[in-house]
Amino acid sequence: MTLSPLRLSPLLLSLLAFGCRSDDKDAVVDTVDTAPVVVDEDGDGFSGEDDCDDNDAAVNPDAEELCDELDNNCDGAVDEGVLSTFYADGDGDGFGVSAYTVEACTAPEGYTEATEEDCDDGDAAIYPGATEDDCLDPTDYNCDGSSGLTDGDGDGFAACEECDDSTRSVNPSATEICDDIDNDCNGEADVGAVDAETWYQDADADAYGDADFSLESCDAPEGYAALSGDCDDAEPAMNPGATELCDSLDNDCDGAVDDNPSDAATWYSDRDSDGYGDPATGKASCEQPAGTVENDGDCNDKEALAWDGATEVCDEVDNNCDGDTDEGVTSTYYLDSDEDGYGNPSRKQDACAAPDGYTDNSGDCDDTEELAWTGATEVCDEVDNNCDGDTDEGLTTTYYLDADEDGYGNPSRKQDACALPDGYTTNSGDCDDKEPLAWTGATEVCDDADNDCDGSTDEGVTSTWYLDFDGDGFGRSSGSVTDCTAPSSLYVADGDDCDDTDVAFYPGATEGCDGGDYDCDGDVDNDGDGDGYSDVTCGGNDCDDADAAILPEPGSGCAVGTTCLDILADGYTTDGVYTVDPDGYGAGDDPHDVYCDQTTDGGGWTRVYYQDSKLGGFFAVGEFEKNRTDPENYRYAILNDLEDYRRGGELEFLMRWPGHTTYSLAMQWAQTSNPVTDTAGAIPTGYRAISIPYTNNGWSAGLQRSNVSTYSLLDGTMSPLSNWYYAVGTTYCWGDTTNGCQPAPAGGAHIAELLVR
Repeated sequence: MTLSPLRLSPLLLSLLAFGCRSDDKDAVVDTVDTAPVVVDEDGDGFSGEDDCDDNDAAVNPDAEELCDELDNNCDGAVDEGVLSTFYADGDGDGFGVSAYTVEACTAPEGYTEATEEDCDDGDAAIYPGATEDDCLDPTDYNCDGSSGLTDGDGDGFAACEECDDSTRSVNPSATEICDDIDNDCNGEADVGAVDAETWYQDADADAYGDADFSLESCDAPEGYAALSGDCDDAEPAMNPGATELCDSLDNDCDGAVDDNPSDAATWYSDRDSDGYGDPATGKASCEQPAGTVENDGDCNDKEALAWDGATEVCDEVDNNCDGDTDEGVTSTYYLDSDEDGYGNPSRKQDACAAPDGYTDNSGDCDDTEELAWTGATEVCDEVDNNCDGDTDEGLTTTYYLDADEDGYGNPSRKQDACALPDGYTTNSGDCDDKEPLAWTGATEVCDDADNDCDGSTDEGVTSTWYLDFDGDGFGRSSGSVTDCTAPSSLYVADGDDCDDTDVAFYPGATEGCDGGDYDCDGDVDNDGDGDGYSDVTCGGNDCDDADAAILPEPGSGCAVGTTCLDILADGYTTDGVYTVDPDGYGAGDDPHDVYCDQTTDGGGWTRVYYQDSKLGGFFAVGEFEKNRTDPENYRYAILNDLEDYRRGGELEFLMRWPGHTTYSLAMQWAQTSNPVTDTAGAIPTGYRAISIPYTNNGWSAGLQRSNVSTYSLLDGTMSPLSNWYYAVGTTYCWGDTTNGCQPAPAGGAHIAELLVR
């Protein structure tokens, strides 16, 4: 937008000049700003220079042109593009004539907006759409171009004389036809139409009517049908189009009852009375004739054993009517000319029994060679003995040419034979039959030859050297150099450093417990053997973290708990030998094996004593420990460990004598004191007396204790016959039988076992 310069009046200029005058000769003279000033009086964003009316904000170059007799958009034109067309309406009926128009914002007086042409603008009664009656007044009031006496369709009848002056076929003399139109202008459509159809009363609604009751109509009246000929209009199943049935009715109205009924069964003659009829004798009938059946499956009505589906038997009759005789009953036999029990498959004969010179085996591929048949053993005789299409296969040996005589032949130069040809060998491992030092498996040497035939030359003779960036003696696996010697002192022969930027990481380094793989074994937190159990130094329970086979599982070297009762809680419910560490890992005693009974009376029992006196050998006085590393030994005791198994304030014992006829069941009790440390006097406090009979003829029964001058039994008796915790076992020998001991008498027991939990 261009701004016009500010215009100043003469008076204002004089005032400005007067204000600048000064008597001070040294005063500074003020200067006047002569820059043009822009003025927008109506605030519409355009100054007076561009705004054609700066007193009206609705008038400016960006304004929308309105129909208001103003130049709203300042383009020099007024109301351009927004004027309407109005038509002169001389008779004031609201319809004008197109010959006289005016462009304006609103309709001037005597003009209208209606665009339909007024055919008489001097008569207000005449205009498009006006009401008229042509037969009373022929004037064209509605401007449709016709008057009452006009014949618009040229049918000889004026508009006021017919009902449709636009259709030539509609007038008072026209013929009425079926077209839903009042053709003859009688006020009714299709009544008396010349092409109306005849309809017949259909009382049973079977689409056929009674010919005696009919009417004419363009459309089907209700209860009428287009077809006649119904012989019984009260029975829907009877009409000319019905199918004849076996129902004692004349269904098809042909005058006959049950003639050729569609539902009649076909009956077949059964002369051999086998229940199957001759298909050539079929006859339809509502009733079964004598000597007939409904089944037409007999191919021979003179043979009672022949019908469709019968079992074929060997009687020269086609029993099952399949067109073949005795099929599947006979067997196929093959000519056996060489009498080897195998016949020629191309020379066969079907019969009920084998003809002379025939066999039922078709496995002969050469019936002139008695040593050839399917399955025979192949021999080297230039005959295909086993009939597999090959001769002497599997009997010959493949030999390979050995030109350099190194014992290894050329695999591409071979020969099959029964014996070794000269210059050949059975070994095909030579990759260079001109080089005596080259064959598969030979030792590779540095001689520019592929000695071991692996496709590489001098491999393994050179060494691979690895850069050792952190100087820990182990290099990184990437960036290796293959040579006979190390390129420099920065290279080493071991490339297994998993972090060559940290001297603490290398194979064999001390493992930490912080999640780092210091020793580069792929495991962290001291699971050195990768068995899934951490080293005890990191809080784990793997007692040997260098051996994956030794782990805290039954029979795997490490203790699985403190006692049998402890490991029972961990899910070990099977009787057997387990490793336990009663005082915990790393404290006191080392882990050792014990026998655990995990099934008797809730399980958790640890065997502390076992003796089979029949095998010989007895416990000495005060002998509390025996064969502790072999809990299944016939002489076993770990009685010194009893305190390790105390539960709460007491020891719970289980004593049993397997095989004893009277006391075969186990005895169970508990005591608070340790019998190992309390062995003097009578029954100690906390003991429960056990009374078990015993004899002195080589075996005894009862739980006893010793280590004093007299041996006091827990049942209160005294006996010199037994030792510490010795029950049901041979106490001394009688006679000189096996092991020098007298056998236990019948009904006795020679095994005693004590368990604790």
